[in-house]
Amino acid sequence: MTSHFKNEQELEIHLRSLITEQICNMQEGIVLLENKNIADIVICKNHGATGLYFIEVKHLKPNMGRLGIGGKNGSGYQPEIITKRPAYLESNLRWALYSETHTNNNGVVLITTEQLCRTYLQGDKVGQKYNGIKQDIFNKERGLSDEEFISEIKSWLGC
Repeated sequence: MTSHFKNEQELEIHLRSLITEQICNMQEGIVLLENKNIADIVICKNHGATGLYFIEVKHLKPNMGRLGIGGKNGSGYQPEIITKRPAYLESNLRWALYSETHTNNNGVVLITTEQLCRTYLQGDKVGQKYNGIKQDIFNKERGLSDEEFISEIKSWLGC
């Protein structure tokens, strides 16, 4: 990543800008929605094999201590996606994770729900508690530069 981010909103704004400038503005039929209910970023593909693509953004700050999923008592759409594992979202949802505390991995980690559930889910399951993502993901998965992030997203969208 080219810069550090103060919070998840700043990271989301940066990623949205990258997608708008380097994908939507260059590929006819790719639309980035502003409103969101299922994920932080929603991309619409309107040509070829049409579809909706979702990116859930997570930002780990030094004072947070955890990379949370959903709300207390296992509430929210993120735990539901992880527990119910809808097939459409298995292929059409990515998790974009960034850490300020893991300086050896200075980029966004982009993973699937399958990877998250198989390896990086805190406590190995979602339950009636505060759920989270294991921080060792930033030691095991390589962070992507802006260029690598865009390349991965283009490939995923079939651009």
